[in-house]
Amino acid sequence: MPQAPGLYAIQVRHWWSGMEPIHFGASDNLHEELTVQGPEGFVHWLMHRGAAHGLFVSFHTSEDLAHGGARHLERTRLLREYFPRRVHSMDEHMAKHRIHRTPHRGRRMNGHEAQEGDSIR
Repeated sequence: MPQAPGLYAIQVRHWWSGMEPIHFGASDNLHEELTVQGPEGFVHWLMHRGAAHGLFVSFHTSEDLAHGGARHLERTRLLREYFPRRVHSMDEHMAKHRIHRTPHRGRRMNGHEAQEGDSIR
């Protein structure tokens, strides 16, 4: 995953249409969001009926998405297009399904904030 701002879609196989999105997300660092920290809804996605054949991730990076407001607007547009019957926010959806957000913590090494290129030794 690239260490860049962007949007991502979690998808499952659908017997008729090929792929079916089950979640859209946005992050200022896709690598950190999807591999290092781990998505907060991962277990929920695994329980989806279509996940028996695997979970698939699609992503889009762009410098236009570096600003949080731009990522939020594009994610909202995707949610409205693919999930028009959802009348609640993603936070309400996660609370309904008892999915808890974990705070993103900065990486620390020896009591100092880790910098790009720092080694863990």
